[in-house]
Amino acid sequence: MTQEQIIEQLTKELTISKNSTSRSQNKLISRSDPRQSSTVVGVVGTALICGVFGLVLLTDIPALIRHMRAAVTGQRELLW
Repeated sequence: MTQEQIIEQLTKELTISKNSTSRSQNKLISRSDPRQSSTVVGVVGTALICGVFGLVLLTDIPALIRHMRAAVTGQRELLW
């Protein structure tokens, strides 16, 4: 065997597939965190996000009701 063939064979034997490493496999797995602090942070964050979106939706409800009344009755003066 020539030196190039030996290097090629060693390269083939020592090459590791990117998908078979633990790092690449762990990227696809969601781990649980049993700590109480992480649970509290998650709940507070979810509540804040829902609160902001809920506030935006609540402020748009009167306009939605006006538009629905105008669409049902056919009166354009209800839209202002």
